[in-house]
Amino acid sequence: MAINGGANAGLLAAKILATSDSGLLEKLKAYSAQLKEQVMAKDARLQEIGYQEYLKK
Repeated sequence: MAINGGANAGLLAAKILATSDSGLLEKLKAYSAQLKEQVMAKDARLQEIGYQEYLKK
């Protein structure tokens, strides 16, 4: 839980609670999909312009 500890701890707690709450599980799945899209977009941009230019922004 070291990187972004508070948020990661909260997500872990939500995942544990989602084992018995289908509504929460669906929200977590949607959130995870949104995060994946953000990461994929950032990776595409990084690949396009290179890491040195990416770090300038």
